[in-house]
Formats: sequence, C-alpha cells, structure tokens
Amino acid sequence: MAVVGPLNSATPTTAQVVGGVYNATAPAPVTAQALALQQDPAGNLLVNVAVGGGVVGQYTILSAKPTTAQTTLAPISFSGSGANTVVAGVAGQTVRVWRLLIVMGGTTNITFADTTPTSFTGAMPMLANGSITLDFDSEPYFVTATGKGFVINSSNGVQVSGGVWYTQS
Repeated sequence: MAVVGPLNSATPTTAQVVGGVYNATAPAPVTAQALALQQDPAGNLLVNVAVGGGVVGQYTILSAKPTTAQTTLAPISFSGSGANTVVAGVAGQTVRVWRLLIVMGGTTNITFADTTPTSFTGAMPMLANGSITLDFDSEPYFVTATGKGFVINSSNGVQVSGGVWYTQS
C-alpha cells in the first residue's frame, strides 16, 4: 500500500480523509485563500457562525459528542376532544416543532395549530391505531405565533399518545 494520504496515511478506498489543524491564534486569510479546517486543542471542529461575515476568531465549538439535547421532548397523552395544548406558550417566544410522533387510540380528525388559534393543517381523518410521524428536517414543521403554544385538536375524545420535539425561543 502506497503512502500517499495526509499525515503518512494510505489513500482511502471508500471515504475521503478530512483533516484539520489547531492554531493557537486564529489565522487571518485573504480573500479566496483556502485554509485547513480549524480545530480546538481537543480536536473539535471550530465554525464561524456569524451571519454575513464576522471578525476573525469568532468561533463556536461543535463537539463531536454533544452532552445536551438540542430539542426538548414533551410527552403527548390526552383523551379529550377539542384543542389540547401540548407545548405551553411563553411571552415573547415562538415554539418550533422539529419532530412529532402520535398514535390515535380511536377514530378522530387531527389538526395541528397554535393557541391563536391558527391552524397549520386541515383536519386529517385518522382511524384507530393510526399514526403520524414527522421526522427531523432542516426546517421546523410548525412555528407558532410569538407567545403562543402548540396545540393538537382532536375531533373526538379518543386517546392520543406520542411525543413532540421542539425548541422555544
């Protein structure tokens, strides 16, 4: 095996080697200059998250092993008909729904809304043991009005169970 990769490594057959470098002080690149990925002393990737450019050296550390969840999980469990608040509103904040899983224990129509009430969906007919799964995506599925909570409206008093993953800010 020929040694042709970076840092005396072999050329990969099914992947690309991506390396980074640790600098005690942030480099000051000129326009169109390519630089190696920057790392902190622990090997975590450093990313400039300033919108529209920023001052060199403003970095956020993206850890390879996050220690806290980026979303909050709220369990869903209700059996009443009408609007059921699953995430309460907070003054000056919006709720962003990133993921959702619900299972219906009986026949009902489900509508997602905020507490304004602004409906995000029309009424969706569901049979007993029917389910709705919204997996993570790059954009939230629903964003409430400022200060409003997230609601699931059920047309019948049947058990609805599951979870919603959201952020609130």
